[in-house]
Amino acid sequence: MRHCALRERRRHIACGSPAANARPFGYCLSEGAELWEVAATSAINRRDVRNQSLIDRMLDVYKPLDRSRGRCAMDRKIVRSQSTRNFVRLCLAILGVVSIFICAIDAHAAAAGAGAGAGAEAQQAILKERVQAFVRAITRNTGFSDDESQIRWNRPICFLAAGWGPEDRSSVLTRLSEISAAVGAPLAGKACTPNFVVVLTAEPDQVINAWYAKNKQLFGNASAVQIRHFLDSTRSRPVRVWRNIDIGRVATTRFGHFVPSNSHADPSPFTGNSPLEFLSAFEIIDATRTAGIDLHQLSDYIAMIGLSNIDIEVDVGDAPSILQLFAPARSIALGLSNWDSAYLTALYQTDQSSRSQRFEIAQRAAEAVTH
Repeated sequence: MRHCALRERRRHIACGSPAANARPFGYCLSEGAELWEVAATSAINRRDVRNQSLIDRMLDVYKPLDRSRGRCAMDRKIVRSQSTRNFVRLCLAILGVVSIFICAIDAHAAAAGAGAGAGAEAQQAILKERVQAFVRAITRNTGFSDDESQIRWNRPICFLAAGWGPEDRSSVLTRLSEISAAVGAPLAGKACTPNFVVVLTAEPDQVINAWYAKNKQLFGNASAVQIRHFLDSTRSRPVRVWRNIDIGRVATTRFGHFVPSNSHADPSPFTGNSPLEFLSAFEIIDATRTAGIDLHQLSDYIAMIGLSNIDIEVDVGDAPSILQLFAPARSIALGLSNWDSAYLTALYQTDQSSRSQRFEIAQRAAEAVTH
């Protein structure tokens, strides 16, 4: 009995609290119950009052073991454990959803970036082709083979402007010099003989005829038919240009051998004739038909057609060029465009002795515009 009582005390203390209601003592023990009942019955049968009081105290101590609290604690632990696991699962699920969402955003951004990059590359390719088509159109050598070098100024340019007031004349000359220097065309010093003359007049026919009467070398070695065609067409356009060109010595073959156009040329199919260059040029501007044109725009147009051999009647489509100045869509020709500048710069920076010069000009101009 003592052994049972000690074990039950430990169990009672471990449970943490006494039972709420007293129950028959035969029920209070789960282990060794029969031993406890025998001992208690023997003590009562002997009617031992002293032992009765001891039994009462024992009954007070060894009341039925209440396992509900232990089960409650265990249940709480189980509930807490399950709650913790559920919370962790929920957090992991949320993190998974957030990660998927972030990955989706990154994928969408990457796809959008790739699409934008592809679109930008396609637009660049289209723009490059447009610039090249523009350059091919304006680099057709009027009166010469396309295999010849592109004509430009290799000797220093000396400008002369007439027909404007002092302030406007200074503005025109300054602008022409700025453009020439920017694209790499050579410029003469202050004390020079004019070889690039620009005349503004309300009577272009009378002026050009009187000028030619005084200077029979005005048109160089042009034929009478060519000169008459120019004189008769002075009123056909607001601006007319005449260019005297030094064609040099043309390369040929003699007795089956290649004869270069100059002593420094290489006997190669990649080397052309001696570079073609301007000897002189003049432009006649109809003051009446250009009255509404901005002076800055007009100066840019003069430079564009005077620094190159562009046919002024060339159709450049919808290209943003100063060559559109007198076209119906004149509003887009605000000045020398980046296409125009890229072309002029490439013209003066490529090798004139190369048969691929025209192709190189188109390539360089396209690269300059698209980068």
